[in-house]
Amino acid sequence: MSTPYRKLILAPVLLLALAACSSGPGKSDEHPLTGKFGGVAEGDPFLQFAEDGSLSGNDGCNTFTGQWTRDGNEVDIELGAMTLMACEGVDTWLNTAAGGTVDATMLALRDAQDQPIGTLERN
Repeated sequence: MSTPYRKLILAPVLLLALAACSSGPGKSDEHPLTGKFGGVAEGDPFLQFAEDGSLSGNDGCNTFTGQWTRDGNEVDIELGAMTLMACEGVDTWLNTAAGGTVDATMLALRDAQDQPIGTLERN
């Protein structure tokens, strides 16, 4: 195969590779994930997603950090370090989050057994 034809074949392949690289942990054309969900009032649970794939949050009692990745509107969450305070009367459902689905205004979360556990509104 001569060189001009090889360039014609390689150009589309390189364009596809560059397009694939343009989406990182926090990139989505339709519904960006970076930013804060929940936490409207003092003591409300929240998750804060950073562009570098890290997250921080609070379940209304305990503070935690972690990592996140996404595929389209599906989000995978891996919680890391967490405080272990006992807070009477606080539902700490958020500390069981393992993933979710994001849309323009809401993050619907699920646990490791893929069961829905709650939602957080985008701030």
